[in-house]
Amino acid sequence: MILPELNRTTTLNDVEYNVGLHLAWQRFETCDKHNVVNRKLASRKTNQEISEIGALSEIAFCKMVNAYPDFSYHPRKGSADCHVNGLAIDVKVTKVDTGQLLVTPKKKIDGGIDLFVLLTGLGRKFTYKGWMFAKDIFQDKNMSDLGYGPTYAIPQENLYTRMRVI
Repeated sequence: MILPELNRTTTLNDVEYNVGLHLAWQRFETCDKHNVVNRKLASRKTNQEISEIGALSEIAFCKMVNAYPDFSYHPRKGSADCHVNGLAIDVKVTKVDTGQLLVTPKKKIDGGIDLFVLLTGLGRKFTYKGWMFAKDIFQDKNMSDLGYGPTYAIPQENLYTRMRVI
C-alpha cells in the first residue's frame, strides 16, 4: 500500500457522505444497544457526532488509498477501521488543522492495530496528516494528559509523513 502524499485532501461526494452518515447511525445504535463505551478523547461532541465524523473520515482515508471501507456495524470496540495489504489501520480525525494524533491507552491493551493515521477535517473534506506504527506510539514518552485523562498524543511534526510502501 502506498500511503497518501502529505496534506492530500479529498472531498466526499453526496453518495459517500450519505453512506457515511447512515453507517455512523447504524454503528451508534448498535453500540448503544449493546452498551459499548465510546472512548472519545478531548471532545465535547456527542457519541453520535463522534460516530459520524469517524465513519466519514474512514471513508475519506479509504478513498485516498483506493481501499474498501469496513461497512459493518456489529458491536465493536478497538477494532481496525480498514485492512490494506494485511495491515490493520485505525483512522483518527480531528477538526483542528494542527491537531495531534490521539490514541487511548486502551488501544494498546486491545491490540490488533498495526498503524494509525491522522486526518483533519469535518463534514465532507478531509486532509491526510501522517501516520505512525502502533509500536512507536505506545511508548511512555508519548503519554500525555490533555485534561481528559492519560492518552498517547503525537504532534503532527512527529508523525511519519513520507509516502512509503507498507
